Amino acid sequence: MPRDSKTHPPASIMHLPLPRPRLSLTVPIMLAISLSLSFLLFFTRASPLSPFSLNLRQELAARVEAPSCDAHRNGSNVDVFKTYTITDDNRSQYLYDPNYSYFGPVVGRYANRIRNSSFSIPTKRDLSDAAPGTIYHVTPNENHNNDTLHGGVVGTSHSGWSLLKHAPNQLVFGLLDSNGTEGFPGTVSIRVTYTLKRDSTFIIEMDATAYEPTPLLLSSHVYWNLDGYIESQTIKNHTLLLKSDKYVEGDGIEVPTGVIGEIGEDSPLNFRTPRTIGSKLNDTLGICGTGCIGIDTCFIYEEDCKDDEVKMELSSAASGIKLSIKTNQPAGQVYTCSGQLGLTPRKASQGGPTTNYDQYSCVVLEQEGWIDAINQPQWGQNQIYGTPGREDYHWWSEYSFSTF
Repeated sequence: MPRDSKTHPPASIMHLPLPRPRLSLTVPIMLAISLSLSFLLFFTRASPLSPFSLNLRQELAARVEAPSCDAHRNGSNVDVFKTYTITDDNRSQYLYDPNYSYFGPVVGRYANRIRNSSFSIPTKRDLSDAAPGTIYHVTPNENHNNDTLHGGVVGTSHSGWSLLKHAPNQLVFGLLDSNGTEGFPGTVSIRVTYTLKRDSTFIIEMDATAYEPTPLLLSSHVYWNLDGYIESQTIKNHTLLLKSDKYVEGDGIEVPTGVIGEIGEDSPLNFRTPRTIGSKLNDTLGICGTGCIGIDTCFIYEEDCKDDEVKMELSSAASGIKLSIKTNQPAGQVYTCSGQLGLTPRKASQGGPTTNYDQYSCVVLEQEGWIDAINQPQWGQNQIYGTPGREDYHWWSEYSFSTF
């Protein structure tokens, strides 16, 4: 489509309403959908395909509420993701909790960290080399305002999304991210599509159109615990497979340094052969920041990885649940919740509210591009959209559950 046909956002999302009340409906194949942005999927050991449900909260994007199967508890449901206990009285926690840690949303317009909360278009490694009028400063919100995390104070995670379409196995949400929001140039229209399949699989697709040059890097930020805090309270016993031989090095506050590190056979970041997360966790000192033990790292997938093959896989021998992820993204961020310090009460299905979410009790698996590439032109990763012939952004990931 020629560029002049995309000079204005589509009318369908020109005026997005504020979040709507929660609605519910039931459809065949036992799919229960609540029109809000989080999903609920579960299945039993006896039949991994039944029931399988998706529960989406419309307040914010991409909340995944997922009781799944428990292989060792007679098919009882296990709630495998971390978030708040949602009631009509506490839905505002997603907006106002001072300890909010991106519980399940779509993060953007630029996910992860931006060095010095600044970038230029065209991109420059040293902004002193950028021409006047080409440097942009976005809202800092982390490390004493020394960088920007997940798009700023509001970002896509705290924005009001509109329901654009619903079908028995699919929901589509839209957001109009206006020019100047958080300091980002250009208006961007974003659609997020959630599709539930019959084979214990759901797909998330994020499509965005930029109307002026602007950086785009979206991701889904879900905290997983495949034991549901029943068999164990930690993800150290979870086994991770990660097809990656390189990673983005970070400094003491986890901002990319510009160096792409090699992952050797003995590295604590080597998960090419599946092993438990905790097996080399004590060897990670400093990898997730100064004095930090844990993983909060952007792994670059091996070049020969295809989009239709599993690039990342998480499993728990305690529950017998396996999560396999395919994606069109070139990298994946793994965060082992080293910064979760017991400040947020667990939801009732995970033993709350008298107990809290503790350190290493969850893991985030973000599928995304190379982080902060907008400040690293030497990497050759073009993340600027809205230029002629490059208006459209597409993100796709498939999440499949099985038992073993």
